[in-house]
Amino acid sequence: ELEKKLWICKYEEGAQIYEIEIQLVGKKVKDFACDCSLREKDCRHAFYAIEELNERFKDETDAKLKKAEDKKKNTPIKPQTIRNIIQSVDPEELKKFVIDVGSSNKNFEMAVRARFGLDAEGQNIETSSKEIFAKLIAKARTSYGDINPKGWEQLVTFLDGIKFKIENCFEHQNFANALEFWYCYTHFILRLHRSDFSLGKKLEKRRQFSNEFLSVIHPMIIAPELKEKLRVYLLALAQNYVKLAESQTIVNYAFKEKIFTEENTLELLASIREALSKSSLYFEEQFYLELLEINFLYRLNKHEEARRILRAKKRNTNLYLNAVYNCIEKEEYDEAKFLIEQGKQMYNESEVIFGFQRLEYAIAEKQNNVDEIKTLAYKMLIASNQKRFLDVLYEHNISVTDIEKLTKLYEAKMSDSESREVLAYIYFKKKDWEAIIKLIEKTNDIEVFGEYALKLYEIDPEKTKNRILNAFIKFLKTSSGSSLVERLHNVFYELKNSECMPLIKFLVKGITTEFKTRHYMKTRFYEFLTREEIYA
Repeated sequence: ELEKKLWICKYEEGAQIYEIEIQLVGKKVKDFACDCSLREKDCRHAFYAIEELNERFKDETDAKLKKAEDKKKNTPIKPQTIRNIIQSVDPEELKKFVIDVGSSNKNFEMAVRARFGLDAEGQNIETSSKEIFAKLIAKARTSYGDINPKGWEQLVTFLDGIKFKIENCFEHQNFANALEFWYCYTHFILRLHRSDFSLGKKLEKRRQFSNEFLSVIHPMIIAPELKEKLRVYLLALAQNYVKLAESQTIVNYAFKEKIFTEENTLELLASIREALSKSSLYFEEQFYLELLEINFLYRLNKHEEARRILRAKKRNTNLYLNAVYNCIEKEEYDEAKFLIEQGKQMYNESEVIFGFQRLEYAIAEKQNNVDEIKTLAYKMLIASNQKRFLDVLYEHNISVTDIEKLTKLYEAKMSDSESREVLAYIYFKKKDWEAIIKLIEKTNDIEVFGEYALKLYEIDPEKTKNRILNAFIKFLKTSSGSSLVERLHNVFYELKNSECMPLIKFLVKGITTEFKTRHYMKTRFYEFLTREEIYA
């Protein structure tokens, strides 16, 4: 083939060689010419040449077909998808298969029941769901009362089936059924949690779905009968699961959106008091219900009754502090202030008084009362030694006089570590680096060094290296045992990957050279040096 569609054939006949040109269109002969003297139609050379060419084309085609067949045979057949299989199956055969599998596979049976049976014609969604759930949970319980793994699997299948119904009904704007399925779903989740507390984490995502769906569907419910239905469902959940903190997201949502009336709140209060009358409650449940009762009384504007309960429960300081905090969250600041003043007369423990100061601080923050914030931050800094209160004071432009007072106050009580930490922070805020080094030298506070080492090294590397080394050597000479070495090791380790690693290496070399015979110390500190540095 000389070029596309042009072939040359050489035909040998005796001593003579003839050349034939063949021009093709596709695989058909368009024209040919031979250099013999015969006419075209009588030219045997061209006839044989064209036959040979046809044979070649046939062989090529056969080879291609064979290659394609071989490839087809060797190519693995892709499995069909479930969708394709089901679409090609006879509906009657498919129904028979579903019945057969459902009778032998309980999980599949549960999935079918939840997906197609709960809202079938003539079925009551709530009744049918609760009957199935009751049977499942009865079978799933072990002799100890918890849920066995096999039973849990069936319950999850059933719950996921109901979740599908919730989403499907909502998508088709069938809000009545979506609401009913949501109630059943939420009821089952809370009941499972109450039956077996170990299931709490496993139920977390489902509980989250329940809460989120409520906030999505509630704004879309306009019909009065559906609004009433939602109120009934929420009240039933609140009353049945009032002892569970897990149910309170829904209860709080109902109060926030004013779904509950005063009458509903009274009903809930009655449920709480009934639960409180039972002596079998755990301490956490008792505390939680008492706090809930006080909150409900405040919702009903029965302030005096709530205060009376708080006075009666004087021993439970957490209850009192939480009740005040809830008043602040609801922006009932006058009531919160009244309770704080009353509490200060009832309690004299330092931690409780500090708790009241924190609550007063929260009120001052919410009301943006700068003078009160500064006064309380000053008091709480001294009471708790928490540096964040010093930040608050600087944020609100503390005066130089007050800073000097604080400095003198903390310098006077330098003996305890918490005070030293605050004092170092005051020096840091004042950028008094010399005072921080003197504090470390005077008190041998390794932790203060750890906190400000990087800054000190940045300001004056040489001065810091020598003075800190001398302080630590002096300190180590006056002590024995491993506790101090461990403290120093921990501080060095915290600074290991920082920019003051040269300082750490300098201190380690100086200390290990000074204390040649203290092998434990060298063992601990050598990890901060390379092999070459240790040999040196």
